[in-house]
Amino acid sequence: MNSFVLACRNLNDYNGNNFFKITSLAVGLAMSAVLVAKLCYERSYDRYIDFQDRTYVLHSVYNHAVDSNVENIASCHLSAGYGPAIAGAASCVEVMSRSTVLYQQFVETDNGVAERRNICLADSTVFDVWTRRVLVGNPHEVLSKPMCAMVSRSMAETMGGNVVGRKLGVRSYPDAVITVLGVFDDFPSNSSVRADVVLSLKSIECFFPHVLDKFMGNDYFITAFRLCRGVAPDSLAPVFRSVAEANLPVSDMQRVGFSVSHSLVPLVDMRVCEGYGYRHGLLLAFLVVGLVVVSSFNYVLLVISAMVGNARNMAVRKCYGASASDVFGIVAAESAVHVCLAALAAVGLLLGFRPLVESVADAPFAELFGWRTAVVMMLVVMAVWAVCSVIPGVMLSRVGLHYAFSRYSDGKHRWKDALLWMQIAVASFCIVFAVVSALQYRTMSDMSLGYDYDNVAYVSLVDYGVGSSCVPEVCAALDSLPCVDSSCGVFDMFIWGVSSNNVFRSGHRDVFFNAADLYFVGNRFRDVFRLRVVGGRWFSDPPLLFDSSHSPESDAYTGQSREVVVTRRFVQKMREMGWTEPCVGLKIDVSEHGGPFEVVGVIDDIRTSLAAYGDYNRPCILFNADARMYNNVLLVRFRELTPEAIAQATDVIRRSTGNDALVLTVYADIVYGLYNDHRNFRNTFAAASVMIIMLTVAALVGYVRNEVARRSVEIAVRRISGATTGLIVRLLLAHLLVLAVPAVAVGCVAAVVASDQWLALFVYRAHLSPLVFAGCAAAVILLVVGVAAVCIRQASFSNPASGLRN
Repeated sequence: MNSFVLACRNLNDYNGNNFFKITSLAVGLAMSAVLVAKLCYERSYDRYIDFQDRTYVLHSVYNHAVDSNVENIASCHLSAGYGPAIAGAASCVEVMSRSTVLYQQFVETDNGVAERRNICLADSTVFDVWTRRVLVGNPHEVLSKPMCAMVSRSMAETMGGNVVGRKLGVRSYPDAVITVLGVFDDFPSNSSVRADVVLSLKSIECFFPHVLDKFMGNDYFITAFRLCRGVAPDSLAPVFRSVAEANLPVSDMQRVGFSVSHSLVPLVDMRVCEGYGYRHGLLLAFLVVGLVVVSSFNYVLLVISAMVGNARNMAVRKCYGASASDVFGIVAAESAVHVCLAALAAVGLLLGFRPLVESVADAPFAELFGWRTAVVMMLVVMAVWAVCSVIPGVMLSRVGLHYAFSRYSDGKHRWKDALLWMQIAVASFCIVFAVVSALQYRTMSDMSLGYDYDNVAYVSLVDYGVGSSCVPEVCAALDSLPCVDSSCGVFDMFIWGVSSNNVFRSGHRDVFFNAADLYFVGNRFRDVFRLRVVGGRWFSDPPLLFDSSHSPESDAYTGQSREVVVTRRFVQKMREMGWTEPCVGLKIDVSEHGGPFEVVGVIDDIRTSLAAYGDYNRPCILFNADARMYNNVLLVRFRELTPEAIAQATDVIRRSTGNDALVLTVYADIVYGLYNDHRNFRNTFAAASVMIIMLTVAALVGYVRNEVARRSVEIAVRRISGATTGLIVRLLLAHLLVLAVPAVAVGCVAAVVASDQWLALFVYRAHLSPLVFAGCAAAVILLVVGVAAVCIRQASFSNPASGLRN
């Protein structure tokens, strides 16, 4: 009979544990597929572009010898002036393109429909680098004209199809009227540039004036180059140096310890340089291997647990002339059927839990499981089949003919011990690392931001096209509500990270350092966030404004105050730079703002980004201004944050501004969302670890069953001789502990080493006590002992006569 047909007929054989074999493989393959898909998706970023082998992005590294932990900044986002300067100086540059994205802007069509869209401002060559099929229009012509744009196919379909000549508005920038002159294919979700509207970079004056010729500040442009064939990117190093020396104050920077270097990195590796997701890639790959190993070994151990029946069947077949290769073929066919069914079941699990898969992998389901994932998973399935075929096949092909008439007894169990040892070690590693990742996430998410954001909500007025001049009236109306504690306007939401400017001691332009610029805050900003003034005072009320006739440099922002407030880290940085004057009362100049400004107060440090990044504790500077200006965001602090209070405040804001679309957002929700990447990694690792633990428990059950069967005569004799159940349990557990304790120790030590390497990637890391690792090790050992004790106890109640009869 054909081996595959026989394997299909034997699927309902209960004694063969086929259901558990297939289930364990299916669970392992399903979770492995999710992790493989996530890894392949991350590695596929930007690989849709043409000419990948010679397309690069400009990368910069700013170093500071005094404080390398804070001031070392490496990024592929730079000022806009570098692109044309380098392209003009290097004849080997075939194409140059700059782009920057305005995220989640309210784009309003000419029929009054407003939706949040990403707007990309780019050179006319953008589609030469970020390859997209153009459906309507010529991008070189369209994107050479100010305020002209192309829209994605999906947006064009939303607008009704015929979009050429239609107008778009941006609520945040009322003066921006965009004319649509073309349509392009949508950017894929695994593109570093994703936008529904691509607008000519010549329109940037409407959004960010005077930035295209800058070489310092406004570091939000990706500058891409396609080089001529055969040109090495390192050959442009002299060009980078000459451009930097011609456009940066290199000598002044060197005098205070700064240095800057530029290089080209392949565009497809840009996310590696930026750190997106790749800090976890090796660990996710280990999880894939762990899941495959554990599920495969679990299958093998379940096969072994049914070895008595299998050995007799194979011995009978040998009596009828079957060779060792025939027996191996039968085992291979059976495992092939089981693996194929497990693969189909894994596909069913993935489809059934599609929303969960998308949440864990943080990517669209359809794009997760592309051809790369399919190829890798086919190799994984083949590896699983090989493991599940070779080990049992070799064993059964060596079964002697006499086992057709006697009971099979396996005296050599060291290889089974090795399989279980490996599974316990992998499970121990995963448990420890899952705990470490959870502790690291808690450390980052619980770390103080330097202010109290509980009971705070906000609304971005500029997103809804509401001017800042109405903020004083809105705040007055809000403050009259019993549920509102205080309110104010601010220039920007610094929780997403902020720009930076250079700080100079007034009259000493050669001595400076870089500080995070929080721009303009209202006078009640201190009350909204419960800021603690540790030196000097808060801003004057009303603001002490510049007299422009006496201070023409202050005209960069009309109506700004002469006073600034800084953080503790600012004072510390002053001392590092050799500024000996008292901070309060110091006169400083600030690039982009002018000056001189007087430092009137010092507050606790404010965190300007995630705890995972090096600029988390940067020196910060806050400005004040006329209350009618620069208030793009409205902050509201409630006495108690309840749905009723938010509804009342929202109603007041809508009536005061005349805009019924305004919605308040809870500030804590935004803070929570900032850690999505780290939370997804924690959840992914925890889910995979749970799967590995479940499979290890199943393998442990199979191992114990096999051991009990192998030593059934010994157990029967001991029972007849008066041994108690507890004695038998302890006897069998002793051997298991000799196996499990070293495995747990090796797994925990490996986890300690891996955890230390992984935590080194973070600026602020969790404090890991030895008790954490000891507790995890104890938990694994208790789990092993508990599961084994239950199985052994149940087996010890069997009739001793059955063991003696066999």
